Amino acid sequence: MHRTIQRALVTGATALLIGAAALVVAPATAVAQTVTKQPPASTMQPYAQQDTSHKAKAIQHAQAALDAADAGHSDSMVKEAKQALSEAKQAEQTMPTADLSTAVKNLQLAVNEAQAGHTAEAKQAVQTALEHLRAG
Repeated sequence: MHRTIQRALVTGATALLIGAAALVVAPATAVAQTVTKQPPASTMQPYAQQDTSHKAKAIQHAQAALDAADAGHSDSMVKEAKQALSEAKQAEQTMPTADLSTAVKNLQLAVNEAQAGHTAEAKQAVQTALEHLRAG
């Protein structure tokens, strides 16, 4: 009978150890599952990077507007200037600076001038906007 009690105690102690180990492992597994449910780091962009991408797109469209003006394509110039204006406004909303504000004003002027058929004035306004986009 003494051995029976001893076996029961060993079995009980083993069960307690296994249970305790399960309690330690279970929270760690839950944490790992929670972490893996987050989106990959590559899809999460920091605040400043988002602003930079709008500014970069504004620069690309402003340059395309200049290229269109040089090629004599006024419709393309208007389209690209409008795109540049839209991107610059988005960048300014999230991270306002004096340079972005000046770029937005010049891009609006460029759109207005291009729509009125004043290509030279529109081109000058886009060039000024580009200088401010690149500076700020």
